[in-house]
Amino acid sequence: MALPPGWIADLEARWPGVPVIEPAAHADGSDGADLLLAAACLARDARALAYLDALLVTEVRRAVSPLDTTNVLVDEVTQLVRERLLLPPPRLADYSGQGSLASWIRAVAVRLALNAKRPGAREEPVSTLPDHPIADADPELALLRARYRDAFRTAFTDAVGTLTPRERTLMRLTALDGLTCAQVGQMYGKDASTVSRWLAASRAVLLEKTRQTLSHSLSLSPSALDSLMRLADSELDLSISRLLESRAD
Repeated sequence: MALPPGWIADLEARWPGVPVIEPAAHADGSDGADLLLAAACLARDARALAYLDALLVTEVRRAVSPLDTTNVLVDEVTQLVRERLLLPPPRLADYSGQGSLASWIRAVAVRLALNAKRPGAREEPVSTLPDHPIADADPELALLRARYRDAFRTAFTDAVGTLTPRERTLMRLTALDGLTCAQVGQMYGKDASTVSRWLAASRAVLLEKTRQTLSHSLSLSPSALDSLMRLADSELDLSISRLLESRAD
């Protein structure tokens, strides 16, 4: 597959001397120079790895210092990010070019820093969803909840799988790690209102795709499906937190 126009020139301008190695996948609109740098790092090119390490040191410090001013945590997370990105299986392979590599590294660093500050926190398998993804309400709705819990779990898991890496990262940082839209916006170079719009759009996609799946798999009346989705909406943040808890994009 031919690389989009301008990618090679951008690579030479931003990361001079890095060989052109085509990434496993790419799309128009991706950050081409950073995606090519990542591909060269995965191929173990020494110059590319040196650039990555310099970027990593800078961006981890930017991301972690506001969370903890001790150099101990910054140093610890820097090493954790190195290991996470480059040791098998290298998570750097998950970088899709949607946003800069710097902002992606900051997101990984924040996640690892928050985990490091929660000793003993247990990570659950990614397939684990809450046994109670929808809140108990009146007896009729509680019956709906109990009867269709497994169907909801499957539909919601499928819906989350359609989100982009950035959308999953944003939801994890806010729903699971407790960052504000303003804090997340600093990582992406955006204001809080932009991040809020991104999150609202992702939430709407999750609910709509979950509803579509349930409407095809269950024989529910429109009113019953509406009731089920209202309960799903009320517990969406909990479901997102439980599902994404063990994943880092």
